Amino acid sequence: MEDSSGYEETKIDISEQAEYDIDYDICEIFVTLHLINGEQIALRNHCYESFTTKRYCGDKIEYWDTLLHDVVEVYYHDEDDKYHQCRVPVSSICYINAYAVPLNWSNLYEYVWKKENGR
Repeated sequence: MEDSSGYEETKIDISEQAEYDIDYDICEIFVTLHLINGEQIALRNHCYESFTTKRYCGDKIEYWDTLLHDVVEVYYHDEDDKYHQCRVPVSSICYINAYAVPLNWSNLYEYVWKKENGR
């Protein structure tokens, strides 16, 4: 998820992305962990914020192979922007749904330009 956020792209800015659509790999990533108890954990990489601030601002998931069982550690903000940190046994996950959405850099650049110029 971090790689797709473009936060390490220090040589290009949003105007270049808008004009040339340089990197198709910079996109918003959505991942949903579906648990056996019916709950879901929704994650995303917050691509636009990560790209413009040049630091990763998205959610994180890490796999750990422990002596007792395999777990994933999840660090995320929910839809109410509350921060969560949890360990989920891999055996509790039914399936994982993931997809990418390309950003409309031209519209984002226009929005930023208007905001910066008071329009």
